[in-house]
Amino acid sequence: MKNILLSLSFLVFSNNSNGAQNKEINLNISSESATNSVYIESLVQLSLDYLNHNQFDSVFAISKKLQSVFPQDPKGYLIEANACQVMMRDYRVRIQEERFEKQIFHAIKLARDKLKEEKTAENYFFLGSAQGYLSFHQFRKGQWLKALNGILKSINKFRRAYSVDKNFVDPLLGLALYEYGKSKVPLLGGDLDKAIQYLEKVEGGAKYVAADALYSKQLVYFQMEEFEKALTVNDRIYARYPKSAVCLYNRGLLLEKAGRDEDAIETWKSLITVIEAFVKPSNGYLAECHYHLSKIYFELGQSEKAVHQLNKAVQYVSRYKPEEELDGPYVSFKDVKKAIRKLNAKYDIANGNHRSSAKQSEAVQALVAQ
Repeated sequence: MKNILLSLSFLVFSNNSNGAQNKEINLNISSESATNSVYIESLVQLSLDYLNHNQFDSVFAISKKLQSVFPQDPKGYLIEANACQVMMRDYRVRIQEERFEKQIFHAIKLARDKLKEEKTAENYFFLGSAQGYLSFHQFRKGQWLKALNGILKSINKFRRAYSVDKNFVDPLLGLALYEYGKSKVPLLGGDLDKAIQYLEKVEGGAKYVAADALYSKQLVYFQMEEFEKALTVNDRIYARYPKSAVCLYNRGLLLEKAGRDEDAIETWKSLITVIEAFVKPSNGYLAECHYHLSKIYFELGQSEKAVHQLNKAVQYVSRYKPEEELDGPYVSFKDVKKAIRKLNAKYDIANGNHRSSAKQSEAVQALVAQ
């Protein structure tokens, strides 16, 4: 069941990347526009564009304007909550939890009200999305029963949305990830072929979440150990979002598996730059990045660089704050720490065989001693 909950962390509006070109935001809207759904949709699309490029301040500006002019529409609150969740999940830090909770509960209330007024596919979809966001947050806080209950509600809304309008394919993203999540629990019997089919439909015709389908296909293929296919998808993401933390993280892993060591090194370095530029860098995330660099350098026989990167990894391990940081999608911080210890043992760093200096080895020795 844990894998289902983790999989749904990749639900709608969840991608991000740095490096967007600055755009002028025209938020001069008034109450006369309040019934103009086309105008609201244009602001939603603009917010997604900014979110996809990590322009969080611009996303928040749009969400606040929507909340001000359209206070009974859940979209403004959902946009703000989603941006908070993206910041936390993709950068692995707890920095917006209270803000997220405030906005997501209000979004759910308004989405329910909208659904009572009109049972459209989009109204089902937005309520299901809000419930999915909350469920992942509850899972992250260890509230398993609440999270599971919320996920089932979310999936129900996605199914209803698609049954109302089969031309509106966005809900299939959630259903695809649900199939994938079930496949991780043998007794539940998820259908991965169906998951891929759903994702391809979303990628080809979604109104809001086409980009998310690419990220999700990458996730599914990676977990299926279809690494070549995952890298092919990643290439497409990288072409669009070359500074996306999620893209770069997966790219580093996939390039390593493909034996493209030099490309992997540059990718991990790029990811470190992206993480360090974030408002609150994750120590655990940086430790994992430097671990991968160390491992590659050792495999290339570049011991001095390997030792340097391993010591950097250990430094970040020592700074890790569990109450402020989050695990990644594939491995936990505990797994990262264990991998660093194994790498140290494999190359006998603590005994000095590859030591560049006594000072550099001290941190590694301390870690091994723990």
